[in-house]
Amino acid sequence: MCFLTISDDSREISAVMFPETYRKYTELAEKGLIILLQAKVDQRNGELQLVINKAENVKDIEVPKRAFLRIKEASQWEQLKSILLANRGDISVILHDETTKKTTQLQPKFSINGSSETAKEITELLGEGNLIIR
Repeated sequence: MCFLTISDDSREISAVMFPETYRKYTELAEKGLIILLQAKVDQRNGELQLVINKAENVKDIEVPKRAFLRIKEASQWEQLKSILLANRGDISVILHDETTKKTTQLQPKFSINGSSETAKEITELLGEGNLIIR
């Protein structure tokens, strides 16, 4: 069992890891380490306390990639749609339409792969600087 004080820029809060959880995440119960917690908020003796169920080092968290696309003409959408559907993958697409000034995350069926061929096709259609994958 481990008792901790968790803090961020706004406050400190007491936390506890019960024996099974502590055995799993011993190496993460270290001072100064930045971690992502899954916890239940409990009230004990009139104070809030976290009961930690899961912990993960933020350095080990992989952020999913996203593709940011900008179309300058509504007519580009139909051609772009064909390219996206032909190059499916796991990279979510965020589309900004310059004509309407609207930004939208597209449905998962429009997610793309990260191949250089896909990037080349999209860039040929939209122009240089209108595709960013990060």
